[in-house]
Amino acid sequence: FPIHDNMALDFIYSKIQKNEEVFKYFLIHFLNLYAKSNIVGFDACYVHIAKNYYCVGMAPWSKKEDIEKICDNANRLDPILIGKTAPNIVVKDRNGSPVNMYQTDADYTVLFFWDPECSHCKKSAPFMVEFAEKFKNRGVSVFAVCTAIGEKAGDCWKSVDEKGFNDILINTYDPMLASRFKTLYDIRTTPQIFILNRKHEIL
Repeated sequence: FPIHDNMALDFIYSKIQKNEEVFKYFLIHFLNLYAKSNIVGFDACYVHIAKNYYCVGMAPWSKKEDIEKICDNANRLDPILIGKTAPNIVVKDRNGSPVNMYQTDADYTVLFFWDPECSHCKKSAPFMVEFAEKFKNRGVSVFAVCTAIGEKAGDCWKSVDEKGFNDILINTYDPMLASRFKTLYDIRTTPQIFILNRKHEIL
């Protein structure tokens, strides 16, 4: 549905572009609307407005630093929008052996980024375990990436044991950020969840 929203936005903007004040009002309005939306998929509308209007000089009233921030956000989000192929990551298991996300043999992969100190992650953990157990024999795997790095990375495995993730989730971490997962998936807060099909397309 974001594709249809983007077409509608372009239609509206084409009709009001000659009226600078009206165009300015609706460009700002819809950018902010989609930036704050809690509806899955509407981040694509934010990216569309940013890349097709703000980043190409059609918002001259905006400060340079504001435009740079908007365009940076859009560039971060663009590769992980619904319908895009999820970037592959090679992370490590408990023994330090490499684990390639693309080699997960499942019809659907739930990519779950979490942090041991994240309160929301602690609340979501029981639901993730319940979900993984319920669907593990129905072609669904949960590929969990602990986002703790450096000295705190050791807390990952203690939390895995405490949360009951063992033998239910594919548990991984990347203490040195070698896979660049935080950049590739724009992980600024946790938990973050992506659902992928067998072709690794983001659903």
